[in-house]
Amino acid sequence: MHGVQILKKALANIASHIGSLKQEYVGTKFTHKMLKDILKDKKIYIEKIDSNCGKGASQNNCNNDKYRLNLSDENWYVFNDNYGTSEEKLFIKYFKTNIEPKLIEKDLEYYVVRNERIPELAIYSFEDGERFEPDFLLFIRKKEFDGDLTYQGYIESKGEHLLKEDKWKENFSLQIENNSLTTGLFTQNYKIIGFPFFNNEDRKIEEFKKVIDDFICKI
Repeated sequence: MHGVQILKKALANIASHIGSLKQEYVGTKFTHKMLKDILKDKKIYIEKIDSNCGKGASQNNCNNDKYRLNLSDENWYVFNDNYGTSEEKLFIKYFKTNIEPKLIEKDLEYYVVRNERIPELAIYSFEDGERFEPDFLLFIRKKEFDGDLTYQGYIESKGEHLLKEDKWKENFSLQIENNSLTTGLFTQNYKIIGFPFFNNEDRKIEEFKKVIDDFICKI
């Protein structure tokens, strides 16, 4: 057998072996880390600014009342402005007008963090290990007699044109509460939950409202 034929046969055997390998995926296993070690001051670079106060535009100085909110006055928002999409800005306004009053009523401590492409905040689906970077993290702390109880929630705002295409992200988010594995300190008093997509369309906003209202009611 000539050298070329031997090489071809060897490569064919290798290809056959690789094809027979079963691909394995690892979903997110949540570990305890201090937020101060993950959230840092970060410069963001904006290539294009949406003229209607969408992606790249400041929410603080937006010229559209529908989206404008001065976040430098809001202690619950961890950064000093929001340059996200129009749907992300709508969520922040929804939080201010619809969610915050309920949290205040229950005397809860709360913070919202926008995920500014921070690698440590990425999570991976339980089924096939697909990477997902939710737009926002919601932290809520309830003071109890025997120690604080902390909730960490994942929220993704989604434009209507992407609701179907990114449905797997919503499915994954809704699996988090019952499937998340946590390791490290304080996990007994630490709960993780994912929410349905936030979208301003009537049907989706009602679905989101029901889930988050029920969640707050149970805290």
